[in-house]
Amino acid sequence: MQVCFINPPITPYRKIMRNFDCATESKGNYLYQPYDFLLMTGKIPAAWPIEFIDAIASPCTEDDIFIQLNALKPDILVCSLAATNWSQDLAFVKKLREKFQDSYLFVFGDLFIDNEPALEIKDFTDGIFTSPVMFDFSYLMGFKNRLEFSSKTVSGFRDLDFYTRSDLKQPISFTLQNIRHHLFLDKKYRWPFAQSFKYTTIFTAWGCPYSCSYCILNKFPNYWRSFTEIIDEMIIIKKSGIHELYIGDRSFGLPLNNVINLLTEMIDKEFNFSWSTYFHPNQYTPELLDLMKESGCHTIIIGIESANFTSLKKFGRHMRDGQFFALLRHAQKIKMNICGDFIIGLPGENTLDIKKTLKLSRNLKLDFASYNIAAPLAGSLIRELAISTGGMQVMDQGFDSFGRAKIVSVCNESENTLRKLRDVAIFRFYARPSYIIKRLSRLKNFEHFLIQFQEALLIFYKLFGFK
Repeated sequence: MQVCFINPPITPYRKIMRNFDCATESKGNYLYQPYDFLLMTGKIPAAWPIEFIDAIASPCTEDDIFIQLNALKPDILVCSLAATNWSQDLAFVKKLREKFQDSYLFVFGDLFIDNEPALEIKDFTDGIFTSPVMFDFSYLMGFKNRLEFSSKTVSGFRDLDFYTRSDLKQPISFTLQNIRHHLFLDKKYRWPFAQSFKYTTIFTAWGCPYSCSYCILNKFPNYWRSFTEIIDEMIIIKKSGIHELYIGDRSFGLPLNNVINLLTEMIDKEFNFSWSTYFHPNQYTPELLDLMKESGCHTIIIGIESANFTSLKKFGRHMRDGQFFALLRHAQKIKMNICGDFIIGLPGENTLDIKKTLKLSRNLKLDFASYNIAAPLAGSLIRELAISTGGMQVMDQGFDSFGRAKIVSVCNESENTLRKLRDVAIFRFYARPSYIIKRLSRLKNFEHFLIQFQEALLIFYKLFGFK
């Protein structure tokens, strides 16, 4: 069966990354590999051809896409959608359904945690995926045509009760085979922390074991893979000549024994990968961080969010102060880069609270900082508050943490104030002479310099309103 993945166009063009767990606009030059599609290839029979049309990485029009699809005659269409571009994306899906009535049409996107968008699109699709790792596409071989198929009783598809399950965070193991990394090696895909342009993405786990109420990930299941399967995948990646990895786990390190075995094998087999990942401070132990470093980890991204760790607890974010600062000291000692993620405008905050967070971000000796405006993402407490206080309507879409298109404030400051505080934060963090000297001292080669320079250039380009 011919499968076609589609990342639809956006007019006017914006570099938006559509994912299950959060679609957002690039703050710099980066454009992540479409890793949800990448994972999905591991659930498609190896003999089935897959084509990928990415109108974001390689800009094209809807007409261009339909010309390609007419030539391909796909049996299965899978389309990524985004809350931040919902009206255009919905219209595109309707056209797909009209033009390819005999093809299976599946969709996924960050906004489908909420019932309203799911109900709005359900008549135009054959199913809404809840993750990229649970549906075995070979199941479709049991049907003569798509009209015989129903997603209501099949694992991996959304129903109206899925995100209210009490067992949502129970760890579930999953397997992937024959992941087709070669489909996603376009040089236009950039990971901002990579040390070389050519990279690929792997996952030891998908979803998140934590339940921070301001984050969309609190609604997703928690899946993990055996280290033996991941090692087999790494062997293939290594043979293909790829040396840079982004381990895309939202919270690398769980289950702990599985991860310890993975890192030990990576060291013993001398893969010598260079890699980076997201990491929760509560998972830190000196032994784990040393293994990560020895196996090639050069950068960890940490959700620090706010200077007030105590206030974060009311959002379900429990971070142990002592463990957090021990992690920072250890990472700095072994020269592991740290990126801190911060949120501007959490419920109840005022300018003074935000400035304390921004001051902390500069004082922690971080290597990178990402400043995100609190956004009313599907399934989050922030969205509930924005709707209940009249800041937005139930069907309003178009928000992301970049805040370029729209912002709705759920704190004690205006949208304009939040935007100004974010812009000042970026400038004061990245324009420091001491910071620039430190970054130059950490560069590995000329390719690494180009990646960092291009990211910096686009960050300031967007900061001063040129894009």
